[in-house]
Amino acid sequence: MKACFVLPRLLPLAGLEVLTIGLMEEFLENNVDVDLVIVDEDGDFNGYLDERITVFNLRAKRLLNSINPFRRYINTSKPDVIYVATWPLTSLTGVSHFFSSHQCKLIFSDHNPLSEQYNYFNFSKTILMRIFTNLTYRFCDHHISVSNDIREDLIRNFKLKSSKFIVINNMVKFPTNHSTSFDDSEHLNRIKEFKGYKILSVGRMKDQKNHKLLIDAFDLIQKKHDAILIIVGSGDKYEDTKQYAMEKSLFEKIVMPGHSNQVAEYYKHSDIFALSSLYEGFGNVIIEALHFGLPVVSTNCSGGPKEILKCKKYGILVPNHSPRLLANGMMKLLSDKQSFKKEVLMERAEDFTPQKIGKKYLNLICP
Repeated sequence: MKACFVLPRLLPLAGLEVLTIGLMEEFLENNVDVDLVIVDEDGDFNGYLDERITVFNLRAKRLLNSINPFRRYINTSKPDVIYVATWPLTSLTGVSHFFSSHQCKLIFSDHNPLSEQYNYFNFSKTILMRIFTNLTYRFCDHHISVSNDIREDLIRNFKLKSSKFIVINNMVKFPTNHSTSFDDSEHLNRIKEFKGYKILSVGRMKDQKNHKLLIDAFDLIQKKHDAILIIVGSGDKYEDTKQYAMEKSLFEKIVMPGHSNQVAEYYKHSDIFALSSLYEGFGNVIIEALHFGLPVVSTNCSGGPKEILKCKKYGILVPNHSPRLLANGMMKLLSDKQSFKKEVLMERAEDFTPQKIGKKYLNLICP
């Protein structure tokens, strides 16, 4: 049995990339041969992947240019199953598979509600996207949605048949510290020495994560309490987020180390975890926080947060777009007005281990 996993790129490692690596490792442990096909990657990923994984770099500078190279890969390597996540790579992979001479099981997966992720499309582009998705998603044998909200979004907005849809929550490979060229000692020492409240958020710096809402909520807290906000992550909106903190005269109270391979240290030395996203596919960072016993407050956005937190059983959910309500939620945790037992939070995180979630994937391809 050979399984092929497809990614646009591998670096920098984020939620999807970490999930894919975890899946590949579980497949290898169950005697499944694994290929990784990357559309284009210039970075050095030595040390990130198990040496048993065979890597094919298509060197396609645009996703659209990957159709023919991937079709050739399918014909030559003849995988038994192809797993691909995130639109439009899912649809393009479906086209490659349709025109190949080798037929195999095709599994698509989406990690965000597409209607929200691409809500900036104009009317014409939205119609074309929905038609293209409806046609190409018919090629897959199974569609894995990582949350019920994503499943319902695809069925409702893209008119897809529900019979192909399976909800399998993300597996989470809990962070450990890696040897790295990134020197986090200055940031970590500052956090360890700080005696006030320490509020942590981890995630890619992009519009979806709505870090401005988080900063606005923190502004309300720091006016009354000695606190710092720690935002770990890199991305297109890093500089914009930094500038916004400076405009509000908060940058001295905000720690922004960027990308870090020592994220476990940030979890270990924080008091609570906050997520301010506009929407989420699942929300792996919430589970990471639970693994370290951190109480969580999250916006009640579409996607995984309410599934992970079981509608407030394992954390606090607040309405989106309100800095005051997000700040109130954080203060409930910081002041112990609402508390969660550390061992209960850590036990909840164990529901999403690679072993448990990987078994569900394996049962799907090898029933």
